[in-house]
Amino acid sequence: MSRGEPKPAASVPVNSSEDEYAVLDLRTSWPVLSLICFVGALGARFLVGLLPTQVVGWLWRGMLPTFGVLGLSSLGLLFGLLGLRKGKSRELAWIGIALNALGLLLGALATIAIVVAVAGAMTIRSARRDSATCSSPESVTGSNMSV
Repeated sequence: MSRGEPKPAASVPVNSSEDEYAVLDLRTSWPVLSLICFVGALGARFLVGLLPTQVVGWLWRGMLPTFGVLGLSSLGLLFGLLGLRKGKSRELAWIGIALNALGLLLGALATIAIVVAVAGAMTIRSARRDSATCSSPESVTGSNMSV
């Protein structure tokens, strides 16, 4: 083998001094899983779009991305906290914790905003319905009154 050719994969030691190409074990993969959950939380809207419409009704289809963001960010936060146990990958774990905490906070704010907007819309709708029934001629003059 000449000096310029790369080594075959079988001749590369797994526990090399350079951790760049080492195999991930479970202890070092927690921060990576945390970042994967963050990326999933970012794409929750598109992941929900992949679901068939028969699986989820139209009522819950608008709330499903926010539930996905909350779930994936919580899971990513848990994975990041598990990643803090290992000394070599603490920096990556802190990045995952910070990003997932931010995603959890923004997801919670979005959920609150959607719930308040839906509740407000339902209140306005019921108020319009009540005002429409009160302003009918029968309710003002009475249905049993003769002229």
